[in-house]
Order: sequence, then structure tokens, then C-alpha cells
Amino acid sequence: MQKLNIGQNQIFDGIHVRLLGVATGAIGPGTPHWYRCGYPVFILIRSGAVRTDFVQAPGVFIERPAHTVIHFPQDSVRRTWLAEGERAPYVSLTFSAQTDSLFDLFSVLEIPAFIRSPQAERIMCSLARLSGSDRLDGQLRIQELLFHYLRIVVAESALREEVLQSCREPWFREVTARIGRHPEQPFSVEEVARRAGMSRQTFYSKFKRATGMAPLEYIRRKRLREAEPLLLGSELSIAEIAERLRFADQFHFSHLFRKVYGLSPLHFRRRGREKERALYRAGVRT
Repeated sequence: MQKLNIGQNQIFDGIHVRLLGVATGAIGPGTPHWYRCGYPVFILIRSGAVRTDFVQAPGVFIERPAHTVIHFPQDSVRRTWLAEGERAPYVSLTFSAQTDSLFDLFSVLEIPAFIRSPQAERIMCSLARLSGSDRLDGQLRIQELLFHYLRIVVAESALREEVLQSCREPWFREVTARIGRHPEQPFSVEEVARRAGMSRQTFYSKFKRATGMAPLEYIRRKRLREAEPLLLGSELSIAEIAERLRFADQFHFSHLFRKVYGLSPLHFRRRGREKERALYRAGVRT
């Protein structure tokens, strides 16, 4: 992976963005509930002010006024409640940004806790209006807006040079290429570490620093990504897909899939096929 040039006209080669969800609502004075973020979430506060605390950092609060985009990291458990005003309308945006080699771009970015950008606000509001569109032109516009938003996030962040250095090392390229070709095959951390000339702990630490994930979690994510085309483009049952990708069983596969994608494999298949049919009809009409 090369260091990203974040110039105005930069194209993010090798980056795949996918809209996972846009929601609108309002935070009121009621008792807040704890919520786990399966993916990184960005919440734009339209008016009022909110306060948030995290299970991972008890007693540490952040308070943000209107027109602030708050970033909640993946797997963070938090609750947000009204700090000022009668209610706080918001727009939330969830999307993935992955490289060709499966890196979640958010794991190699120092994403700020909040973003103050009128352009980010406009993009999120536009996405909220477009999110229900099944027309081909609407889907293309969504992709364009996501890339613009990603540029803002990157511009407000700093790529970790030590992470990029790890990604260039031969052992790392060899390991990720092997996983990419055969994610379903058994993987021994001890064996791979030995072949790379490292101790198990050194390999584990370097790999996690580079990807933001432990080796086995990285493999699970890759297998789940391999499940996407099987769910959408094949007639294999959920149990058959789980077996092909070497998950323990159908229930383990479904549990992990729901944890990452926010819906069951069956629901993902139904929703994806419905959207593909709608896009095909839109393409035929145009």
C-alpha cells in the first residue's frame, strides 16, 4: 500500500467504499442506552449539543455542539445523551473503506474524535437523501460522495508511517497474499512467524500494528468478505458457505457475519438480490 496523496484531484486507487447505512433521528432527554458500533460510525449533530461516554474509558466524556461530526471507532461501546437543548437532531453515516488487500483504511488512519467541516455536513445530508435510491445514477452519486467524504477524513488524519513501512516488508506481503489466495485454508501463527524469522509474539505484534487486527481476526474478516459473492451470486445454502469457508458451523458463521455486517447472512442475501434486481431494472430503463 502506498502513502496516499490527498491532493484535491487525488483518486484513491485500490480503495473500495461501500455504504452500509445512513440514519436520521433525534437525541432527546430520555435515559441513554449503551450501543456497540460494529463499524466506524460518523454522527453529525444538526442542533443542540450532546455528551458521550465509553465503556472502554469510564469517566471520560466528550461534549460536542451542533454542526460537529463525531467519529465513533469500530467496536466501541458508547452512549450519547442530550447535553443542551430540547432535542438534538442528527444524521449518522456508516461505510466501509477497504483496500485491495483487505485493509480497513480506518485502521491505518488516526481519525480525529470529531470533524468540523461544512463540506462534511453537506455530504452527510446529501447521502441521507440519496440512501434509499435504487436507481443506477443515484448509486453512482453515492459512491462519488463517499469518496469525497473519505478525502475529508484522510485530510483530517495522519497516516502512520510505521504502519506503511510494515506493509512494504516482504514477510507482510507474502502473508497477506497467501491469506488472500486461500483464506479458507488452516493458518498457523507459529508456522508463519517461523518462516518470517520472528518469534510468535513479535509477528503477532507487527501484524496487528500494521492491520489493526490480530492475524486470526484478519483471516475471519477475509473469509466473511469471500462470503459476500457466494451469498449474492450462488445458490449455496448458508451451511454450505460456512463449510466451504471453514467456519466451525453455520451458527458460528452467522454470528460473526451479523457482528460485522449488522444483519444475518440470509437477510444480506435477500437485501442484496433485491437491490441488484432494482439496479438492473433501472439500467434497462436508461
